[in-house]
Amino acid sequence: MFTCENNRPILTEKEKKISYSKYFYREDTPINDEVKEIIDNKIMMNPEDVILGDRINDMIEPEKIKVENGYCILPNGCGYVAAYHKMPGVTLEMYKWWNSWWTSGEESNLKYKIWCPKHHYDSGFKWNLETCGTGFPLEDVYIQDLFREVPERMGIDVEKMKESKLVMVDGANATSRVLNGDYSVRPIPTVVAHFIYETEDGIEMRTRFWKGYQVLGNRFIPVLKSDDIVTEESLLGLLEHNVLEMEGGLKVILPQLYKEEYLEKKTEI
Repeated sequence: MFTCENNRPILTEKEKKISYSKYFYREDTPINDEVKEIIDNKIMMNPEDVILGDRINDMIEPEKIKVENGYCILPNGCGYVAAYHKMPGVTLEMYKWWNSWWTSGEESNLKYKIWCPKHHYDSGFKWNLETCGTGFPLEDVYIQDLFREVPERMGIDVEKMKESKLVMVDGANATSRVLNGDYSVRPIPTVVAHFIYETEDGIEMRTRFWKGYQVLGNRFIPVLKSDDIVTEESLLGLLEHNVLEMEGGLKVILPQLYKEEYLEKKTEI
C-alpha cells in the first residue's frame, strides 16, 4: 500500500534497495512551453478540431491533425485532451518492453512510481492510484478493456495503418473516480490511446483522451449520464499529467532503464 509525504509518494525501505529506485529521485523535467501556456491560461481548443470516432483514421495521417496539444469540453458535455511527444532515443521495442515490464513482478508499484514520481502512487491488476495534475486529489483509475493489439477495435483501418508510420495503437477503456470520494458521484468513463509512430531517431507519441466515452462495438459511444460532469480542470490536469508521464518520464528514463534491466541482464543469462 502507498505512503505519502508532502503530497508525494515515498518509497518503502525495500523499494529503496532496488537498483532502479534511483530513477525516482531524478530532477523534474519542465513542461514544454506550448503546453504550459495552454494550462496556465486555460486556452481551450475549438471543438471542431477534435478527432472523434468518425475521424479516427486521421491519426494515421498526422498532416490532417489540426491541434497536437490541447483540450476542450464538447457540446455533449464530454471532454477531449490531445498531447504530442517527440521521443528521440526511444524505440518501439523499448516501448513494448516497458509495457510488459512495469506491470509485472512484485516490484510493479516501484516501477509505476519511477515512471512519474509526482503523480503515481500505487498500482495493481488493471488498477492505478494516481493524481491527474498537480494539486488534484488522488484517483482510482481502472483499466477495463485493453485493445493494444487490436486497433480495429477503435475503428482504425489496419490496412491503411500498415502503409503508414503509425506502428502501434496502445488503447483502452477506463473509468476513474476520486479516492474515498462522494459515492453519489459516479465514476467517469474515458477512452485513452497512445498512437506510436516510428521516426528516424526513435518514436513519436500522440496521446488522446476522450473523457465520457467508451469504445463499444468498434465505435466511440458517449456514455455520460445527464447529470455527470466533466470539468475543465480535470482535462487540464490530464494534459499536465500526460506530459509529465511521457516527456518527463518515459523519454527521460527508458533508454537507460531498457539497457540496464533488459539488455545487460539478458547478456548475463
